[in-house]
Amino acid sequence: MTKKEFAMWQAITKDSQFRWTEDEIYRLNGRGAFYYTGGEDGIYMKIQNDGMLEAGNYEGAIPHIGEAFFKPAVQRQCKDYNEAYTTAMEAGGKQFLIDMLTQPDFIIPEPDEEVTVNFYCPLSVKTEDGDYEYDEEPNFVDLDSGVLLPHEEQIRAALAEEMARGGGADMASYYDGIAKDKLLSAKWDVEAVGDELYGVIHTTLTEPLTEEETADLAVWISGQNSDGLLENFGEEPFDTADGNLYVDFWDSGDDYFVLDEDAFWDHINDDQQMGGLQ
Repeated sequence: MTKKEFAMWQAITKDSQFRWTEDEIYRLNGRGAFYYTGGEDGIYMKIQNDGMLEAGNYEGAIPHIGEAFFKPAVQRQCKDYNEAYTTAMEAGGKQFLIDMLTQPDFIIPEPDEEVTVNFYCPLSVKTEDGDYEYDEEPNFVDLDSGVLLPHEEQIRAALAEEMARGGGADMASYYDGIAKDKLLSAKWDVEAVGDELYGVIHTTLTEPLTEEETADLAVWISGQNSDGLLENFGEEPFDTADGNLYVDFWDSGDDYFVLDEDAFWDHINDDQQMGGLQ
């Protein structure tokens, strides 16, 4: 947001004929903060948890603001949520502060002290195909990860042992990427999603990641899965009622991914929609 844009926005808010109102549902859903001037048409300011401030106009807020059509006018990526909120107060001017402070049960929203984000990856599974001599390399057959569901706890226990051998249950100290100052904890686990078992990496952060930081952390996780922390995990089989199962958090196929939870659920929903069309 340039000085010229900032001055323009102050002029717009100064002439607003409605009260500034906070959309409490937006805040309670943990998405940040959303303020608008009320009425069918008006102006709005949106603050996301990563510090992105957006302001613009809206039309057709009938029967409520969630039905409106939004037209962004200016955007600014602030350092964090608090800086974005301060900028929004300055842009809204005196009337914004008066309207906010005179609202019933007014609360200045604050971001959580810590943020938890899960990253997901598919698990590759294979088993030995037929008999072979002791000194021969076995042939392997790929299986669907759904075969792992009955063995979730067994895999989780083995994963904890592998991480302990790799230097501990938390790998955050090994990350040296662009988000290293935000990453507090990174722990590997498994999670059942629908009829499949996925790898899940639980991360704890001081604040939300930017898009670039999310991509950087995902690349690091993929590297740990392929030739880092879990390099040898897929070499030892699990002795189960379904045979010897080899489980790996990585494979070289084109379908492999490491996605944060929002992108992962979009991926799952897209797959389900595609499956429904077949």
